[in-house]
Amino acid sequence: MYETILIGYDRRDGGRDALALARLLAETTGATLLIASVFPYEVRQMGTGPFQRALAEERREGLDPLLDQLGGSLRAEVRALGAHSPPRALHELAEQAGADLVVLGSSERAPLGRILAGSTAQRLLHGSPCPVAVAPRGYREREPGLRVIGVAFDDTPESRAALRHAAQLAGQAAAALRIIGVLPRLAAERYAEAAQARLQWRTELRDAVHQAAGALPGELRAQPIVIEKGDPADAIVEQAEQGIDLLVSGSRGYGPVRGVLLGSVSSRLMSSAPCPVLVVARQPAAGAPNLREPDD
Repeated sequence: MYETILIGYDRRDGGRDALALARLLAETTGATLLIASVFPYEVRQMGTGPFQRALAEERREGLDPLLDQLGGSLRAEVRALGAHSPPRALHELAEQAGADLVVLGSSERAPLGRILAGSTAQRLLHGSPCPVAVAPRGYREREPGLRVIGVAFDDTPESRAALRHAAQLAGQAAAALRIIGVLPRLAAERYAEAAQARLQWRTELRDAVHQAAGALPGELRAQPIVIEKGDPADAIVEQAEQGIDLLVSGSRGYGPVRGVLLGSVSSRLMSSAPCPVLVVARQPAAGAPNLREPDD
């Protein structure tokens, strides 16, 4: 599923949280880890190449102990990059390395045990060429596992792509799957037309969630969950607090093909979820031309 997982490592607690999540996913999928640390560097005059290389070598030496911590069970390498913009450097490295996933830690301002995407994560989430996962603050102190994977599902192409991604990962992790659909309140429910529309919407969502669960292999133990009232992001966070180890969400329904672009729900999850959140890159529409180079 994943061949290369890119970790944005900043030598702070968030970087260690990202490494813990990436290690779990690599152990599950057999992926190679690419640990990248971006140091501030801006070319202002000629003759700075040797200085940049010296800084990169110094940073790489600081990353080498991470390889010892990982042991010999995982394939891993480290990179040190000098750049004015860490998000841009990680984006370009993800494209060059053909990364299948980028993993980042939360901001230091995040409450312990919760996600709060920092500035680098926010910018990558609005344009990464591959899926992006963010670990909660303090994740490295947990006993991580992938026993239950949740998916935010509303029967859009983006949520169906997220479901396919989650199902594949759940199969490799021998995890159970929870497919979560939320029917939000309508602003004008007191009117008969709105009430009728809500009834139809509820039926369609319930049918879609149950059909999606029923179409999956039995070993995934897919559980359909339909929540009929409330704010979608709040309802999904509440479900995550009931034993979900990873939440998977789709991208917004427009923007670059095979690129991540946060929608309202995924954006809210990235600021409050109690477990890692993985946002799946937008996929080409069926029959639509692919304007980017293929991955293989």
